[in-house]
Amino acid sequence: VALGKLGENFRYVLKQNGALMAKGFVMGMQFVGLLKNDNYKKYCKKAVELADKIREALAKKAIRTEVSSFDTQTFAIFTCEQYAQLEKCFDFGGATVKNGFAYARICTSWATKEENVNALIKAIENL
Repeated sequence: VALGKLGENFRYVLKQNGALMAKGFVMGMQFVGLLKNDNYKKYCKKAVELADKIREALAKKAIRTEVSSFDTQTFAIFTCEQYAQLEKCFDFGGATVKNGFAYARICTSWATKEENVNALIKAIENL
């Protein structure tokens, strides 16, 4: 079968018959589930609470953060020695070294396990 006109209009034929959904619809459907019954808040609450625990542990050890944060990301400023010690057991995905300090991003999510956060906190306390 020669593609001819079918080739020129193939995408539109698929779309008109429902075989090619609009990207906006597909991307938007995830939000329907997240916004029902406050699911988004439930999933995020634990992640933020765990991030707060990490920030508290950093503050107790007088380890600065680059910015005050109220979400799941913390940008800690370690000495290079502290970072090297923590990096032996934890994967921060790298750090940016500036002026003798290691700037590391610590992020929690809905899937973060409390026992992993507790292990990190213990390691921070032992620095």
